[in-house]
Formats: sequence, structure tokens, C-alpha cells
Amino acid sequence: MPKDPALYPVAGVPVRTPQDLWAALLALNDPARHPYTVRAGFADGADLVAEYRRVLRAYGTLTGRRRQECEEFQVRMWFDPAIHQVRSVDHMTGYTLTLTDPPRRRTTSWSRGQLYQKHTTYEWGRTPEGRRRFVETSRFDSGVLKQALQSTALAHGWSWLPLTRPPS
Repeated sequence: MPKDPALYPVAGVPVRTPQDLWAALLALNDPARHPYTVRAGFADGADLVAEYRRVLRAYGTLTGRRRQECEEFQVRMWFDPAIHQVRSVDHMTGYTLTLTDPPRRRTTSWSRGQLYQKHTTYEWGRTPEGRRRFVETSRFDSGVLKQALQSTALAHGWSWLPLTRPPS
């Protein structure tokens, strides 16, 4: 018999309303501390979306034809108030953004399911002594993002169900 992948709150945790959970998940937005954002996800067919975007490289700034290769990692969430459950699917998209007027976006790759992504970005910088060295400029770990979302849902008395495809 397969193991149930859902996470359940500790017994005795009171179940809060969907509006309280919604507000608590949106409160995770803190650009000073986290590289991701949580927003309403109606445009993506979900209730809420937590997303992280990064630019991989930019091309053609000298030739006038500018474009950027980018990645977008999303955790799409659906609320089921009848059973107090949050269902989630991860969605990863690679795309090229053409910086013309108007800007155009062309998707180059995508995947969905339960994904794991970890990125650290470095740039050249200077030490306090004036020496050049690589300095970490950003860090993202999808496990940290998911853990923050899951613990918020569980603290509000809701269960968390990871899915491989969106619920129908």
C-alpha cells in the first residue's frame, strides 16, 4: 500500500478559515529576507502562487538586440475548504525575454510535479582590504520555500498535499 504523501497538522491545532490562511501565506512576502514572492494565482489557474525568478544571462547589449534567458520556479496552491487541505504543484519554466518594444517572452522549457531547485549566484566584488573575489549575491532553495509554506498551512490546522499535476 502506497504511503500517504500528505502532511497533517499536529492534533489539537485549531482549524482557521481560508481567509486567515490566505493572509498568513501572503504575509510571507518579505523582499529583504526572501528572494521569492507570494501572490494571488488566478492568472495561473491557482488560488495562490509562490514564485522565484532569476536571470541566467543577458545577450546583445552592444548590438542593440537585447535578450535575457530567465527561469521561473513556482509553487501553485489550491485550497479545499471542505477538507481543510492545500494542494500544491511545482512548476518550472525556462524562457527567453526579448527586450524589444513591446517585450516578448518565448518559453524554451518547462516541467511540473514536485521539483527541487537550488541556486547560488556570485559576482565579482571587493574585500574590505580591496582585493577582488567572488561574492555571493543571491541564494535560493526551493526546499526552504516549500517548508515555509507547509509550516504556515499546518500551523493554521490545514493539511498539505503535494501533487504531480494540477487538480481537476
